[in-house]
Amino acid sequence: MALSTYLELQNSILDWIVRPDLAALAPDWIRLLEARVEQELTLSAQVTQFTGTLVAGTATLSLPADCSQIENVYLSLDPRGALQYVTPQQLVARRDASVGGQPRVYTSIGAVLQFAPIPDAAYAYVLSYYATLPALSVADTNWLLQHAPGVYLYGSLVEAALYTQDDQAALKWEALYRRATSGVVLADEQGKPSGSVLRVRNL
Repeated sequence: MALSTYLELQNSILDWIVRPDLAALAPDWIRLLEARVEQELTLSAQVTQFTGTLVAGTATLSLPADCSQIENVYLSLDPRGALQYVTPQQLVARRDASVGGQPRVYTSIGAVLQFAPIPDAAYAYVLSYYATLPALSVADTNWLLQHAPGVYLYGSLVEAALYTQDDQAALKWEALYRRATSGVVLADEQGKPSGSVLRVRNL
């Protein structure tokens, strides 16, 4: 059974529940599963690096649209200028709007990073973050479907069973989903190759 693309996943879901009449609902079950994965899994395969340059006199930077969690931020200096995270309140207390300099700390408010001191020059930076899972409704496949198809299949079957109000099936698929996710997490913790390479994007 092929299970490497969005269409193949939809077909497999319908085959497993033997309900071809519910084909129109398969994308909804997959999207619900993706939302669940976003809440439950944080894996090294999601780590992405984003590079760019801070603008002199500008204390803010918009985060990439797919950023779900920041890992670290540093300036491309020699030695590397790692920035320390502080709370928004701490940053305000440390910022002097009249004095610029090399940024030392940062905070995040919504989808924006703020720095202190305010950059007094153009500083190249590297932002490492956990990217959201590319939705299969947009991408025909993604790293999770390629390397852990069971997470997608069993998680989607849980959603299908909830829709059809089949409690027994929901319990069965839930157990298989948890076994699949546990395997992914264990492999990630042990540093096994995930098949996903750290992605570097330039601004």
